[in-house]
Amino acid sequence: MNGCFGCDHANPAGLGMKFFRDAEGRLAASCVPTDLHRGLGRIVNGGLVTTFGEELAAAAAGARGDGGLVVSRVEVRYERPAYVGTEMRGVVTTTTQDKKAVDVTVDVSSGGQRIAVLNATFVLMSEERLRELAGIGLEAAPACLVAARTPLPVEG
Repeated sequence: MNGCFGCDHANPAGLGMKFFRDAEGRLAASCVPTDLHRGLGRIVNGGLVTTFGEELAAAAAGARGDGGLVVSRVEVRYERPAYVGTEMRGVVTTTTQDKKAVDVTVDVSSGGQRIAVLNATFVLMSEERLRELAGIGLEAAPACLVAARTPLPVEG
């Protein structure tokens, strides 16, 4: 257990994200927010929608390197709310790289409607630098860092 809030299913307060490839082969993820993730009434806290999208974007960026990464920018445009108990799904729509900088766009949906678009920039780093910053290597890295580096199930 690495304790990652986004992807570690053993973290009882976390999102418990599941990574997969969609029918078009794009990197995707899903989770079902609980009462632990709510903000106003039954609406999922907007910061947690951002966390969900950023974790998926990190998986996409992580596939571009062989070490770690850090997020340097996140921009989110919310379009409608997500609700507790309703599955959130995200799909990576674009990934571009310029040297060590990786830009990723993620569409997040809930209840069959897009709820947010997230654009994030990550900086790739060596595994040695990851150890310096986080105190862990890739063997202890959360799934959100290395998910897209391994074969994932395909869901329609």
